[in-house]
Amino acid sequence: IHGALQIDAEENITRGANETWKKAYDAQRSHRLKQIERMTDFTQSNACRMLQLVRHFGDPTDAGTPCGQCDRCAPGDSARTLDELERAVAAQVLASLAGRDGQAVGRLFDEATALDRKRVSRSGFERVLSALARAKLVELGQEQFERGGQLISYRKVLLTRNGSHVGAAGLAKVLIEGAPMSGAKAAVSRSSGAAKARLRKAAPQPSPDPERPSELPRLFEELRAWRLEEARKQGVPAFRVLSDRTLMAICEEQPRTEDDLMALPGIGLKRAQKYAEALLSRLRG
Repeated sequence: IHGALQIDAEENITRGANETWKKAYDAQRSHRLKQIERMTDFTQSNACRMLQLVRHFGDPTDAGTPCGQCDRCAPGDSARTLDELERAVAAQVLASLAGRDGQAVGRLFDEATALDRKRVSRSGFERVLSALARAKLVELGQEQFERGGQLISYRKVLLTRNGSHVGAAGLAKVLIEGAPMSGAKAAVSRSSGAAKARLRKAAPQPSPDPERPSELPRLFEELRAWRLEEARKQGVPAFRVLSDRTLMAICEEQPRTEDDLMALPGIGLKRAQKYAEALLSRLRG
């Protein structure tokens, strides 16, 4: 993309003539990493899911209030009270914020793991934070700071007025979702093992087809030869025409129409319109 490498139709790679590729490459890489960070923040955030999406896409007509229906706003039927370890983690969070309000989630997690390093997982800690936020004992916000010319985002936890005065009785009323932290590892292990066993038992076994094993390699190689010829015409690497995965899907599914082609991975409307005639004629042949 940036010219650091050149790939011909046969997929031979040589050094590109463009010596200014690194700046554009670094900019794109930084952008991609920020996208991943924002996705991670969305999954870990305890704020309203819908409100985060609305803010991301910038709907100016939205009122900016939580939806009250997502998993962050309203616990489901499976909600339960905190177990003993979760109550201890919640109390630790509130006590730490009472001493210094507005701390980063990562710092609070480090303090919480001191209670029981083996059983306090990050996902379990996030569930406790989410439960405290739903109970309006804490608020979570997004903050940024600059380091090395880059803006670093992090989540900050703030103590609410209710959280400043809550005691053991108040924590007993907090509802949380998910497996209890005390037995989460054992529960996950048992359930995943049982699920895998059910999947193995239920998975349909492929029926033998005496014709296709000998037919697929020949057709696959014919399609690869056509792809190489097409790549040479366009002056692009072969994989830019169609990937091996797409060619194998064509062999396996045997599409008969342009619509059939578009149902396969790696073929959109433009590629279907461009290559449909050539591909379908080879399949018919």
